Amino acid sequence: MAATTAGAFRTWLGPQVAPVPVVRDGASPGQTLPYIVVQEGTNYINHPTANGDYGDPDRELVIQEMVQVDVVQQARTQDAGGAPNAEDYNLVPLVIRLCSGPFQAGPAGSHVSGVQFVSARREPIVDNVVRTPITVLVTRTLERP
Repeated sequence: MAATTAGAFRTWLGPQVAPVPVVRDGASPGQTLPYIVVQEGTNYINHPTANGDYGDPDRELVIQEMVQVDVVQQARTQDAGGAPNAEDYNLVPLVIRLCSGPFQAGPAGSHVSGVQFVSARREPIVDNVVRTPITVLVTRTLERP
């Protein structure tokens, strides 16, 4: 079981998007394109209905954690005769689909009860690189200490 939400996403996405590497928090210097970056805990909120009696010290605590999954790709090839697209237009929809359904592996000490795609946007090309941040909402129960 992964120790973090990002680790759980790496474990889940990695085999399904291979050979594209999935990394946590940022790529290593010189990482070849394409790659996927997972950043966990960009925001935490209390689940609006699942937390029961706040006076009960034994109640389960359910949180919703925002996770950002960035798909980073080369925009165009550097051929002498032109600049054809190098971007894989199927990669982003695949990642969105994988971040929209059953997700069994959660971080250690936590039970994931839902993973929901929230939004995605394609950012403008910078230095021949296109980045598509995908926001995902993870609903999970925190384990008691």
